[in-house]
Amino acid sequence: MTTPHNHQKMQNRNLQKLYFYYFSAALGVLGGLSILLLASLFSIIHVETKYAISLILLIILLFVPVSFYLKVKNKNHSLKTPSFASEKSVKAIRIATFIFFILVFLYGILVYPYAPIKLEGGIFTDKTGQEYSYIQYLNFQKWELAYLYSWGLVLLQGVIFLPFWNRGSKKSWIF
Repeated sequence: MTTPHNHQKMQNRNLQKLYFYYFSAALGVLGGLSILLLASLFSIIHVETKYAISLILLIILLFVPVSFYLKVKNKNHSLKTPSFASEKSVKAIRIATFIFFILVFLYGILVYPYAPIKLEGGIFTDKTGQEYSYIQYLNFQKWELAYLYSWGLVLLQGVIFLPFWNRGSKKSWIF
């Protein structure tokens, strides 16, 4: 006969196992997005902006329901990050990713203040009508993809660690 305490322990174990698989899958996706980001920056591949946006939104939509489920079920705050991810390493990666996102964003504001650059009448122009060369346009596209991927990485990290978010608690080390 199972007691309520044993039932709770079994639920916590199952929840922890689900979070392990969820966390591992999310790390794989974060790694994939990081590879896409680097490949785009070094011109190894070229991805259209609309496809990058679609990919990021699809990833977020796939992870959000599981994250909310884990958040709701983690009322007693029993979930822990998997043993291969230490608290310090997770925090360092999240901070570094956020700083990278801010730097990419600021670079875009400084270099392309009147973005986007579009092809109009055979000439690449921004909102003010300033003309750009094809090379400048390609560099703008690289920045745009870097911005989208870094934004996606920050957003996905927020979704991954949502189950740990506990308003008003100092134990909420992830945020």
